[in-house]
Amino acid sequence: MRLKKDDLLKGLSPKAAEGVLRVREGKVDIKAGFDGEYGIISIFDANQTPDKNEEQLKMF
Repeated sequence: MRLKKDDLLKGLSPKAAEGVLRVREGKVDIKAGFDGEYGIISIFDANQTPDKNEEQLKMF
């Protein structure tokens, strides 16, 4: 499914929509795994602090 940004924002939180767009654009950090270790894919920078409203939604 290839929804435009405005359509994504109608059904998702702004942070989730931004994540989808970053993945589509290849703006992710990929660290390969090795020797039985899983690789890591990061969509957002590790030093970004989560939005307090996003934290609240994790309860559900």
